Amino acid sequence: MSRQNIRKFSLGYALVHIIAGFYHKLYYRRYKLINLNKVPKNRPVIFAINHQNALMDALAIVFATTRQPVFMARADIFRKKNVARLLYFLKILPAYRIRDGFHSVDQNKEVFKEIIAVLEHNRPVGILPEGSHYGEKRLRPLQKGAGRFALMAEEANDFKLGISIVPVGLDYSNYYHAGTDLLVIFGDPIPVADYRGQYIENPVQAVNQLKDDLTLAMKKVMIHIEPEEHYQTIKTAIDIYGPIGLKRQNLKNSPWNRFRIKKELSEKIAGNIHGKESPLNDLKENLDVYNNDLKKFGIRDQQVVHPIAKPFSSFVKACVTLILLPIHLYGMLLNYLPYRLPIYLSRNIKDKHFLSSVRFGIGLLLFFFWYLLLIVASFFIFESIFISLAFIISLPITGIFAFYYYIHLLKMRGQLRWMLLRQKDRKAYEEFLTRRNEIIVKFEEILKI
Repeated sequence: MSRQNIRKFSLGYALVHIIAGFYHKLYYRRYKLINLNKVPKNRPVIFAINHQNALMDALAIVFATTRQPVFMARADIFRKKNVARLLYFLKILPAYRIRDGFHSVDQNKEVFKEIIAVLEHNRPVGILPEGSHYGEKRLRPLQKGAGRFALMAEEANDFKLGISIVPVGLDYSNYYHAGTDLLVIFGDPIPVADYRGQYIENPVQAVNQLKDDLTLAMKKVMIHIEPEEHYQTIKTAIDIYGPIGLKRQNLKNSPWNRFRIKKELSEKIAGNIHGKESPLNDLKENLDVYNNDLKKFGIRDQQVVHPIAKPFSSFVKACVTLILLPIHLYGMLLNYLPYRLPIYLSRNIKDKHFLSSVRFGIGLLLFFFWYLLLIVASFFIFESIFISLAFIISLPITGIFAFYYYIHLLKMRGQLRWMLLRQKDRKAYEEFLTRRNEIIVKFEEILKI
């Protein structure tokens, strides 16, 4: 696809979207779209997305819609022609910065014209208004780009285009690993035409006002932990206290409910932080000791909070696990290479928030060609077409089973360590429970619950 045709529907893009979208859904344990009905239909939309996890943030929106959204990426990655062609095929336009050269910023005017043309053709635009990714659950200061070209597009169409900016909050249960949860929360649309009068009178003021309004709207659809200097203490405490909040409100332990509880707790902290430096420092000390002990003994907080299973229950679980072991070995044998190789190839990446992006991209290609090879080979190996079809169907099913079976084994190992700790070192076991209760008490004191 050429840059000039980026606004048009692409059949090739649609086919890739289907294949990659299937893999994207398998990549996450749960991929949930919340309030998707708030996105205006049959009207131009700009998705303003919080930026925490590199390219995975854009993909979260790409696979939430079939309308083929256009994105922007830093211009320096477009320097090689083959790379540029691929990016244009993926409907990505260059965004020029001062560091790319003083005169190159002028090229943004041409890019803005193309973005306006995309909106005029009723295609959605995705933008990451924080400008760069940073793996923390908080919103950083927004750039003005989204508001600027939204208002420019409306101005070019006498404010009759009907553009809405939709705030989007992404919430990852883990930034780096597959088999985790991703929530995509859509907020209330902001009609750009509402700023017409202000824009005609003072364009700069209108852009700033739109940016401020968008900041508030984005904070409503994401967990925003502040102040920054206490980020890790508050986040860790919220993670520990979250299940208690769910239980007190009689809520099911689901990704959406966990998000709501953590957001509520973070907002209580933010609104009640004044004069709490000393309690926060005490909480930090307790959390540091607790987390160090968890690492020392190879235990996770989930093991500490849940009661140790009874011997008979543990025996039954071990027997079922053993019975299912052959399925795991079969699935692992057939899927190990395309699963493990992306992890190996991404081992030297300096920015760890690119890990999932690189692993996803390499894994998508490897699984596609690996499965294609096995499918072709099956028709030569097996005499019966029904056996070949059974083998083909078993590839993804047993692959997924093997992956989560492995996670199950890791959890069982942690539970075993926790059980043995209680038997062999009762003092350390009791200290774990005492320390965790102290953390909860101190956190509740800060919350004034």
